[in-house]
Amino acid sequence: MTERIYDYDSHAMTFSAHVLSCTPKEDAFDIVLDRSAFFPGGGGQDADTGTLDGTPLLEVFEADEIIHHISPQPFEPGHMVEGQLDQETRLGNMQQHSGEHVLCAVLHNRYGVDNVGFHMGSKEMTLDVNGVFGAEELYAAEEEANRVVRADLPFTISYPTAAELKTLEYRSKKELTGTVRIVTIEETDRCACCAPHVMHTGEIGLIKILRFERYKGGTRVYFLCGLKALAMMRMYQEQVYGIDTLLSAVPEDTLAAVEKALAQTNALKEQRVAAERRLIQVLADQAPTGSDPLVLFEDFSDEIMARTYVNLLTARRDGPVCLFIPRNEEKTVFRYILAIRDGSVRPLCKEMNTALSGRGGGSDAMAQGTANATENEIRAFFTK
Repeated sequence: MTERIYDYDSHAMTFSAHVLSCTPKEDAFDIVLDRSAFFPGGGGQDADTGTLDGTPLLEVFEADEIIHHISPQPFEPGHMVEGQLDQETRLGNMQQHSGEHVLCAVLHNRYGVDNVGFHMGSKEMTLDVNGVFGAEELYAAEEEANRVVRADLPFTISYPTAAELKTLEYRSKKELTGTVRIVTIEETDRCACCAPHVMHTGEIGLIKILRFERYKGGTRVYFLCGLKALAMMRMYQEQVYGIDTLLSAVPEDTLAAVEKALAQTNALKEQRVAAERRLIQVLADQAPTGSDPLVLFEDFSDEIMARTYVNLLTARRDGPVCLFIPRNEEKTVFRYILAIRDGSVRPLCKEMNTALSGRGGGSDAMAQGTANATENEIRAFFTK
């Protein structure tokens, strides 16, 4: 069993240890030490990263109460090594996880709900609770959680005996057996957890709920703590001020300014669509009739408008309509729409796909796809 330094000193970022064994593992080596400050991962928190004698570790994990350190180079058993944790990663993980304990405790104490899921992502954390909440309730819990942070309450670690555990009230997502590690926040929470935590709630710095949603009959809460929360708030602030600059607004009016801009944009879009409909009607009326294929090259950005144009043309002619829309600036790839009023465009579509490295298909009345060819090559196909 590896001595876990983080159990009694979560802020130990360097340590010395003896190598107990060194076993080849694929292209690396599995190093077992008599003691380690590296947390191997668990309880929703990722494993620590860092070095042994300056060599970056590839992985840290636990098996049968032994912490394994995967190194690209071997270390002689009996050798004394110096471990160095990535301090930013460890402190950041502790802020996130300890903040989750505080927020969970507040939600449990206020509303009687339980934590049924927790994930610590690279950008944000998610907490799933078995209760449905609105913004007012969650933000009230957020305020209380931050009051707990400001109170700078101590975190303590304990290993109750089996008899003590039977009489102890604590939070846990599952039934536990054997040795149970209890993390206690004074006057606030008692929870089974294997991960390292801050020593006092004040180290968490900030707990900020980002958003929430209904999830599996309960609520999923997205949130961040500490320096990650500060960085996220700074990013939000920069985005808001950037929008305000573009729209000549002030922060308290950002939403109203965006809504106004969107309304103006939608109005302009409706006007453009109406104008395009009038234009394609004029173009369709001016297009030649007949039974020969009508080959057109137009730059439609709206898919519905392109099909509408083809339908208008098809309705007034006997032959097929072949519309080609460029898909790249070089105009070497075209999206096509083939249509005919009576008969079938399937044979034409198949022949064109073969000749123009195309791909697509459809019904007798209309086929769609892409052609990997230039405009000259497409025109040459239809004039052969």
